[in-house]
Amino acid sequence: MLDYVPDDVRAMREIRRVLRPAGVAIIKEGVDRSCPIGASRRR
Repeated sequence: MLDYVPDDVRAMREIRRVLRPAGVAIIKEGVDRSCPIGASRRR
């Protein structure tokens, strides 16, 4: 989870660097249910 990584941009660059061409990275991110944008999309 990128929430716990001190430098998320650097982490994303490293993921991109080590992926094979056309590779896929699955990145888990937390959900903040109190966020108004997220709440409006759930309707």
